[in-house]
Amino acid sequence: MAGLTNKYWLRISPLESGSGMNIPFVIHLGDLGRPDVACTDSWLEKTRLFWENELIKPVFYTPGDNDWTDCDREKLVVRSKELERLDAVRRILFSQPKPLGSVWQYEEQASLPENQTWWHKASVLLLNIL
Repeated sequence: MAGLTNKYWLRISPLESGSGMNIPFVIHLGDLGRPDVACTDSWLEKTRLFWENELIKPVFYTPGDNDWTDCDREKLVVRSKELERLDAVRRILFSQPKPLGSVWQYEEQASLPENQTWWHKASVLLLNIL
């Protein structure tokens, strides 16, 4: 991922280049990085741009503890309230509609967009339990 040095990024390019695999989507089950990185708006923005510009696949993401509930830990230099971070995750990563083709069916809960149901040859339900 250009410009990012976080060692926690999953490299997806081997799944597509040279392997003959063509994955139709990505499921991300949270923890975008360690809380000292993941608990910042700038990291969420970089993540969104990476998903949009480099993965170029639909990303179905549910927030992990490092992305919001761990953001108030005393060991962090910059601490945030948990629900404020969850609001930032929603604002940055869930504010735009997913670029899905006609083969998809997709629904998200209006007030809790991280709760998603979608179909692509199979049904999947992602929930973020508070």
